[in-house]
Amino acid sequence: MQPLPLSSKSWLYPLFIKFIDCLFVVTAIYNGYNVLFIIPFNSLPWIFGLLSPVLTIAGLLFCIIYPFIWQRKEEKGKINSEKFRSWIGGIVRYWLAASICMYGFAKILKTQFEQSISTNDSLVQNLSGFDLTWNYFGHSYTLAIIIALL
Repeated sequence: MQPLPLSSKSWLYPLFIKFIDCLFVVTAIYNGYNVLFIIPFNSLPWIFGLLSPVLTIAGLLFCIIYPFIWQRKEEKGKINSEKFRSWIGGIVRYWLAASICMYGFAKILKTQFEQSISTNDSLVQNLSGFDLTWNYFGHSYTLAIIIALL
């Protein structure tokens, strides 16, 4: 079997995979922006709230346009796709790790699985499946810590 020429390496990363990679990066950046700026600075929506629609439109345009640019650069040999995808993977991994840690710390700091008065005063047969599960997990702090660590 004859090796493929350098210019035809674009088959390694098809356009759809590039689109998905760009979508993951945009999701990570947009979610990180919301967590770092929108939620903490909720009292200043006129400053940070204006950027949310702009980021949404810019992210969508990036997801639609950049895979084609990436494909063209890859065909011309002007970009190292393996290195670029490593950067994308790193961004997505750190975003996922931060998101998972936030949920873990919410359980440790007792801001998740809270016992509500209305749920505690209700009969078990009147609780929804979600309320019953949430009440069960919130009953024992040790169980919440185990779930947080997992």
